[in-house]
Formats: sequence, structure tokens, C-alpha cells
Amino acid sequence: MKNRQNYLLTFVVLIFIGCWLMLFLGEMLPPGNNDYAPMDLRWDHWVRGSHTNFTLEYQRGVDANASWVQNPLAVAMQVAGYPNEDNINPERVTLSFPKPGKIDAVILSREAGDDAIRRTETRVEMIQKENFWMVEWAGVRSKCRRTLYPGWGPGGCP
Repeated sequence: MKNRQNYLLTFVVLIFIGCWLMLFLGEMLPPGNNDYAPMDLRWDHWVRGSHTNFTLEYQRGVDANASWVQNPLAVAMQVAGYPNEDNINPERVTLSFPKPGKIDAVILSREAGDDAIRRTETRVEMIQKENFWMVEWAGVRSKCRRTLYPGWGPGGCP
């Protein structure tokens, strides 16, 4: 009987340790795009207000041969809502180059003054098409103030 209790206690402790490791070590692993809520770049509220149509702005930039659509960092910053009306820069921008002609950008916002959202992070995956950088996929995730979970979650906050 005592051995059975020891096995049960060991099992419970191992489950607890496993959950703790998944929660906290998961924060250290580089996120994939499954960790983000996909953005609709036509009318997404994350992109400089609810009435911005990034797709239309981008097409105008391509038609005008604008310099910003030829710069992957500028394209990613536009998707993430920079420059913004407050002229606040992001805390961190990370670029990775998974293969030639492809760039992934992750833009971490500064701590928000919002009562629901603590931080937002935007991921923009781009491919080079001729001399322009085209958004292949974009998504956002947030850390929330009013939830019990301290980590990142896809999309907005309650």
C-alpha cells in the first residue's frame, strides 16, 4: 500500500514539473507562426487604427515604386503599426533569414498603457518578389494584464 502511495505521489510531482517546464520553457523557445493570431491586412485593427487598409497602401507603394516596399524592415514596421501617432518605437525588432529571398521579422512593442494588453508582438513573414518585399503571412500575439496566464497568447486580450 505504501509503495502505491509513493508511486502516486511521484506521478503527481512529475506531472506538476512537466506542466511547469512546458509553461516556462515554452517562453524561451522561438515562436512559430502557430503561436500568433493571423492578421487580416485589409482591415486589421492592429495596423494603425481600425480604418487602415495595409494591402491598399502596399499596392500604392508598389505602383509608385516607393522605397519603403523595397525595404523588408520598413514593410514589417508598417504592418506592426509603425510609425505610430505617438512616435514611439518598438522595444525590439528581430530579423531572421530562413532561406534566400525570405525574411521573418518579429516586432515587440513597448509596454502598453492599456488596461487589458501588457505587450504585443507582431510577426511578419516576407518574400522577395522582384525588387519588392511582399508579406506572405502576418500575425500578432499578446501578453494580457487581466488573465492568470503570464505568457503570450494569440490575438488580443479580454
